[in-house]
Amino acid sequence: MAAPLTMFCCGCSLGSGAVTILLFHVAVCASYTACVCCNLIFHNPVFGSDWSIPAQLIYAGFCLIGLPVIVGGLWGVLQRVEGHVRLYFFYLLCSVLVNCGAMTYWLVFSDACDPDKDEAWLCGALRSSSYLLVTASVLLQAYVLWVIWSFCEDIHVGRNGWELWELLPSKDQLVKKWRYQQDGPTSDIIGFALSKLPGAYGTLHEEEPGFLG
Repeated sequence: MAAPLTMFCCGCSLGSGAVTILLFHVAVCASYTACVCCNLIFHNPVFGSDWSIPAQLIYAGFCLIGLPVIVGGLWGVLQRVEGHVRLYFFYLLCSVLVNCGAMTYWLVFSDACDPDKDEAWLCGALRSSSYLLVTASVLLQAYVLWVIWSFCEDIHVGRNGWELWELLPSKDQLVKKWRYQQDGPTSDIIGFALSKLPGAYGTLHEEEPGFLG
């Protein structure tokens, strides 16, 4: 079994990678749904117009079902909720299987060139290019699945959960207040930063009243 990834695209965090994948996926689903509307409602042929009407409707329904799942997965990534991201992972797995099946059908039952019109060298180049394109697409989708699964595993074991400072209410005000209290001419001297020694003439610090006032 493959080990979970620790980063995305050789340097980015898994969280940023998961957000990127989710945003791209929701854009793809919305775009294909718009293409089906153009093909069947407005009779303006665009991408997928050569598909049969039942195939277009089924795939558009699959995309519409995925839109709330993707939005929920995006919320789960931002809030570190494993259940939402895990549900999106299974939907993404179904999407990858459907896409791989469609590409396999296209390679087996259709040809990238027309042997009656195209020359042999051109047919060979087109077929090789189609094989390379399908292989690259399958590898890319497998990597996307790996990233989302790795993020789910990180949430499960606690590596991608909330940090302690992120759990504090009004943490920004607390950090600013703490930094302001640490500023001063002796803030860089060990032991002086937290002490309450009297300052020089004109200092803003007031001396505390003694026991007798």
